[in-house]
Amino acid sequence: MKSYLLLMMIFAVVIFLVLSYMRQRQIDFITQRNSSVAEQVLNSFEEKVLVIKKFSQQIATREFYQFARLDQEEAMQNQDTLLHIRSSCVNYSVFSEFGEYAICFDKSGVAFGSYSVCTDINRFYGTLFQFGDMSANEFFSYKKQLPAESFLPYSTMEFPPRSYEGMIYYIKLYPYSDSSASLFFVLRDTYLDQLFEPIENSKIMVRNNQGAVLYTRNWSDEDAERYMWDGQLNLEALNQDYILTVQKGVGIDYICMTSREELFGGVNSLFLLLFAIFLVLIVGMVAIIAAISSHNSVWVQKILLHRKSGHSETKGSIYKEISDAFDVLQHDNLILQGERDSSMEMLRRNFFLNLLMGKAKQPYDYTLLGNGASARWEQYGLVMASLEYRAPDGETPDLQLLRRSFESWYQEAEGRISREGYVVCLETGRMAAVVKEEDRIDAVAQMLLESAEAVHMEDALEVRVSAAMQVMRVEELYQAAQAGSRFLGRESFRPESRGLCSPFDAQEIPDTRLRPASEEKTKVLFTAAKSGNLKEAEELLRDIFQKTAEFVRGDEEKTEFLARISQLLLLLDSGESFSEKDWMDALRQIPMSGTMFACLYASIRRICLENKKLQKSKKDTAREEFREKVRLLVDEELSNQEMSLNYAAEKLGFSHAYFSSLFKENMGENFSAYLERLRMQKAHALVLEGQYTLDEIAGMCGYANSNTFRRIYRKVYGVTPSMMRSMKKQEEQQKKAKKNEE
Repeated sequence: MKSYLLLMMIFAVVIFLVLSYMRQRQIDFITQRNSSVAEQVLNSFEEKVLVIKKFSQQIATREFYQFARLDQEEAMQNQDTLLHIRSSCVNYSVFSEFGEYAICFDKSGVAFGSYSVCTDINRFYGTLFQFGDMSANEFFSYKKQLPAESFLPYSTMEFPPRSYEGMIYYIKLYPYSDSSASLFFVLRDTYLDQLFEPIENSKIMVRNNQGAVLYTRNWSDEDAERYMWDGQLNLEALNQDYILTVQKGVGIDYICMTSREELFGGVNSLFLLLFAIFLVLIVGMVAIIAAISSHNSVWVQKILLHRKSGHSETKGSIYKEISDAFDVLQHDNLILQGERDSSMEMLRRNFFLNLLMGKAKQPYDYTLLGNGASARWEQYGLVMASLEYRAPDGETPDLQLLRRSFESWYQEAEGRISREGYVVCLETGRMAAVVKEEDRIDAVAQMLLESAEAVHMEDALEVRVSAAMQVMRVEELYQAAQAGSRFLGRESFRPESRGLCSPFDAQEIPDTRLRPASEEKTKVLFTAAKSGNLKEAEELLRDIFQKTAEFVRGDEEKTEFLARISQLLLLLDSGESFSEKDWMDALRQIPMSGTMFACLYASIRRICLENKKLQKSKKDTAREEFREKVRLLVDEELSNQEMSLNYAAEKLGFSHAYFSSLFKENMGENFSAYLERLRMQKAHALVLEGQYTLDEIAGMCGYANSNTFRRIYRKVYGVTPSMMRSMKKQEEQQKKAKKNEE
């Protein structure tokens, strides 16, 4: 009991650490979110009011005069776009003495008023302020982009401006006098609400760089009374009750506040909820332990031990253990009960299937899916249909290609076959479908063969297929599922059975597995069918498939099989080419059993492969015969000056165009190049022999005269025939002299 209490304490500490981590993560998330939204708002705001960040840091009267000066006519034309502000901080009387107008810019380039300009630069300098690098024309074009309803009419403004909520600070004016005041660009509160709309659950405050609160959102009168004194923000009190996220702008602080009480209250509620669940679990564990301790818990312990060791005791022991364990649980009302019989049987099946298929751990890459709840538990027959891919020797299987092919097959199989599950073992390149109905074996076999054909046609993978009614003991299925590598191996299969036998039957079944027909017997069968000895072929056929009960269904199928194979063999013997796809399409139209289809499919595939080899061999033979005919003709007619493509085509009985394409396909070059190469090879050999004159060599090689011969020879070898002979003689003399010296 002490160990259980220790576990409970450890669990409580873990829960506390997890909740603390969740709490901090929530705070970080809210802070990051508020900061991100505030930054977006700031960027959006600057974009909407066109704050130009490039501005002059110094007072430059000459630049100011250049950028800000407007004549009276220009100012009057644009007065509807100007925001006139009357403020005590600007000595308006200074400007009234002059007839020109100036537009006033803040340091961010935003214009906030128009005034008459003093032509005296010194007086103007002493009265105005820092300004932005933005011309009046630029201002007029930019200002039109800001919605008109975003501004307050200038007549509604009152000063000092910080007494008015909703004013956003942007600039400070520096008059000539010592006293200074702030001037603000005014936006409607509704427009600001739209800007800050992304931050929903936090309170918003905007203040200028002098600490004056310019705008608030989601604030009550009590908040204002507690956190603002005379328009100034009390950060110390604010920080006690809220998590503050501050984003600084140009002369402005955007402050987002999230209530600590609301945030931590939610976390504390979650903490209490999880703690209550924890207590319920502890009480439940104690109740279960007490209940099981008062009854026979041997069966539960055996199940757990069996799962750990993977050891199977006697036949039927696992099922008995599970049944008894469920009886104990049912007796103590520790499981939910519906309709007594049906629900308990369903629970038994689901429990064992989870133990069998869902909980087994295996190191191999295969997926095991199953749902056998609808089958009779005591008689669970399995049709194991396998599709096996084996990579050629020395090659690594393309598992991605194999996976895609298998997945494609399963998608096509949906709705066409009632399967309880399937197994894929990509490590070995095998897969199997599990079906509960015995009569579905033909459908499984045909589907597997179609899949094999599709894999072969689309992905060029050679696969083997097999399908038979197999019965497997559930204990061995469980053992094999744990091992993984043996699950689809030969060790896990049992011989075919026409009826369903109990997987827990202790009766030993002879180990006579269904084996495919040997290649030697199949070849003898083909030879017998091809020679017309149908009786011998039928005997061989019966011998090959005597263990496959599905195939033996009368003489009609065997006759159909022999007729199809004989027809293919006759085509093969005649040397004609035929389409494998056409034969496969025709094969699917014939009503037959799955094993019959498998036999025909394998036979047709083998014959089609033989046909491909034959056609390739015939093509190679025809190419060699053509080359030999051309060589003989050219050798005989090499000295003939009339030898040409047309001449050779007529001699060999081809049309000119066909002979030209045929020659290029088989010889790899055009006829004129081939003829010139052979003539020059013979001429070069005769030149080196030195027994004939150049005129004689020209005639022997089919050239009209020696001049033509010399020209072509020099083009090929780089020297004239005479020079080649001289070089040959010099070489021989040098060899002779060297030999005499030795």
